[in-house]
Amino acid sequence: MKRILIAAGFALLYLYDVWEAVSTLIELPRFYAAIGLASDQVPWWLLIAGVALPPLVYTAAILIGRRLSPGRFAFVLLVGLAVVAALSLGAVALEFWVRPSSFVF
Repeated sequence: MKRILIAAGFALLYLYDVWEAVSTLIELPRFYAAIGLASDQVPWWLLIAGVALPPLVYTAAILIGRRLSPGRFAFVLLVGLAVVAALSLGAVALEFWVRPSSFVF
């Protein structure tokens, strides 16, 4: 029962990352169009990876931690959440490094 509550609590945190990624997937192309950039300038790989990454890492964390104690299970899910944040930030940094002209300041 503890594992289910822990998994459900962390599911909300991972879902927040998915929610942010979906809103970015919807709004970033509109923003690019509003400032006059073509649709081929939109980093689609980054947007799709942002939506797919949290569920994949959550599933992996559940599978890795399923036989651990509740405390360690929560720690594995927390590390997975940190991995999602780090990979998301790293992907944005990579996109900025590869195509700095597509970022407007």
